[in-house]
Amino acid sequence: MQIAFEPGVADFIREQGGTVLITAHVPEKGCCITVPIPQIEMGKPKEGETGFLREEVEGVEVFFQKHLAVYPGAKVSLNRFLRWKKLSVRVQGLI
Repeated sequence: MQIAFEPGVADFIREQGGTVLITAHVPEKGCCITVPIPQIEMGKPKEGETGFLREEVEGVEVFFQKHLAVYPGAKVSLNRFLRWKKLSVRVQGLI
């Protein structure tokens, strides 16, 4: 999976420790369709690195679940509201 950062994302992540984790989980409640929802958070996998792949992108350590490797790419964005900043991820081909 090719991981791309929008401008400013790598600097923000490095300021926060330099490591992010990309996951995709299927919500437990839903009516008919179960589509994994991608999420991104700061830090390494809490349950250990088994089940995850690791890449370095622009000096940032990125962990992502192995099952996400079948998708062509992911794009990480930095959302801002007043002084709050939050990362978001979009996995190409997922949703």
